[in-house]
Amino acid sequence: MMQKLTTVSALLLLAAVAPARADWLVTRAGGRIETKGHWQVKGKLVVFTGANGALGSLRVVDVDLPASETATSEAKDARDRAVAVAQEAPKPKERKKSVRSLTDADFSHKADDGTAKPGAGKDAKDAKAKDKDGDKAKDSESLVVVQSWKQANRTEGDGIDLYGTLQNNGKDIATDIVLKVTLVNETNQTVGTAEGVLAATSIPANGTTSFRVPFAGVFAFAQARFEVAHKTLTLTAPEGEDAAKKKVPPASDKPSGKP
Repeated sequence: MMQKLTTVSALLLLAAVAPARADWLVTRAGGRIETKGHWQVKGKLVVFTGANGALGSLRVVDVDLPASETATSEAKDARDRAVAVAQEAPKPKERKKSVRSLTDADFSHKADDGTAKPGAGKDAKDAKAKDKDGDKAKDSESLVVVQSWKQANRTEGDGIDLYGTLQNNGKDIATDIVLKVTLVNETNQTVGTAEGVLAATSIPANGTTSFRVPFAGVFAFAQARFEVAHKTLTLTAPEGEDAAKKKVPPASDKPSGKP
């Protein structure tokens, strides 16, 4: 009975560390498509299930079948090596809990007259410094975000395009905008990276612009990751404009009183 339980435990461990089965299709254009399970040749089409679970097909003339078999075999060898490494890996050592002894110096005290003792405000200064650092970090965050996006097959039939809209949530003009998109599969492997083609590289405050990101050779993915970089342009009033807005007292029509 004990031996049977040990065998079952070993099988469960193997299933936990083994990566999911994934085969590959290689197009004649050089693209690679990860498939869920093995693909099949049916007539003039190669039928497959994408990594995201969607059914798909390609023309046989567009697929390099020998290269696809080689890529699938290499993926299987990589999975086998991963399983072997996981089985031989030593168990992680248990981390000891950190124990810190508090002394009287860790607490702030007040003198008999109610005033704070020297050094009592150090923690408050450190907290203010951290708050300032946090504000700087917030200021450095991009205020240009992806408002919406969708995917569509390329008209050339050699991959997909992403279409969407960028929105400027800041109070200033965003300039020199650069959009970078990375596509990954279900195992977090990159299947494509490209820069977006923007309708405009500057967006006014609370404004939007459209974009397109081409991915030739990519037909399926699990997640899209967007990175937006830009500069900020703050408009200021021309010099002297504020002075011109000030009220100027009208000239008096009364005589000065001099003869």
